[in-house]
Amino acid sequence: MKLLANSRVYLIVIGFLFACGKGEKVLPRSTGKEGELLLIVDEKYWNHPVGDTLKAFFSEDMPGLPQAEPMFKVYKIFPKDFTLSFKTNKNILIINIDPNHPVQDPTLEIGYDNWAKDQLAMKLNCNNPDEFFDAFRQKRKRIMQLFVDKDLERYQRKFAMTYSKAIQDKLEEKFGIKMSIPEGFYITREEADFIYLSHEAMKKVGALQHQITRGIWIYTFPYTDPNTFTKKYITQLRDSITRLYIQGAVDSSYMAIEYMYPPDTASTTIQKEYALETRGLWHMENYFMGGPFLNYITYDKRKNRIIMVDGFVFAPRFDKREYMLQIEAMLKSLKML
Repeated sequence: MKLLANSRVYLIVIGFLFACGKGEKVLPRSTGKEGELLLIVDEKYWNHPVGDTLKAFFSEDMPGLPQAEPMFKVYKIFPKDFTLSFKTNKNILIINIDPNHPVQDPTLEIGYDNWAKDQLAMKLNCNNPDEFFDAFRQKRKRIMQLFVDKDLERYQRKFAMTYSKAIQDKLEEKFGIKMSIPEGFYITREEADFIYLSHEAMKKVGALQHQITRGIWIYTFPYTDPNTFTKKYITQLRDSITRLYIQGAVDSSYMAIEYMYPPDTASTTIQKEYALETRGLWHMENYFMGGPFLNYITYDKRKNRIIMVDGFVFAPRFDKREYMLQIEAMLKSLKML
């Protein structure tokens, strides 16, 4: 067992978590939805600083949304209730504070497909609450990112199975790229270096139907400016593109970034290539529409060009976390051919 750098938390990745059974397992399909997390913690630690720490972290808002929505919808149960019916959940986190666990040797176990197919389960083992606080502080962001990445992977797998062949053929022919865009999206606008795809749906609330729009657009241009991968460049470019190509329902209305809530940028990767991520809010100038957007810009070395992929949601009566996670999965499926 190798100690992680700058940490007393061990990371253990095993095929079958928390058990050493022999032979192959016939596993059921995982249950629950993306964006849900089953949290198992001892009852005596729930109304306790341990529980308070867990509640505070997992109730943190997803960035870039117009209203508060937690990163995960958390369902808490106690170990005595963690029966077979719960063990098939897609995302499971077990907090194990055990005085029999070696002192100053907290471990984080990560297991895939332990009790169900397409499942991610993690177990944080500590000797006492103080060790838990230290270990969780060190590993909480990693824990969260692993669960988010697994949800994205699940969505990408679904979309790859239901992709729109017409859109895929167009993206390959026009840009030399592949993206897993599911059926239901259609081409709304096409220009020389730009394409806009949208999906329209209606959802009933009471007696009324409400619109839900998901949009994705792609823009390419030659790489000439070293300032391309900066927040200022990207936000100005996005505004110029949407002003030209994404208009509202009335004359003179167009999409623009909402700068009352400045967008955030972060470095990331798409298909192992460097990318800059921008999250923020948009509004329709001269029209009453708005919502969240997500933008990635990356460099295509082979063609010396920049590829910008962008997705947004309009769903004024509904939570948007799930829709934005789907958008992220589609954007991050980008592959340069």
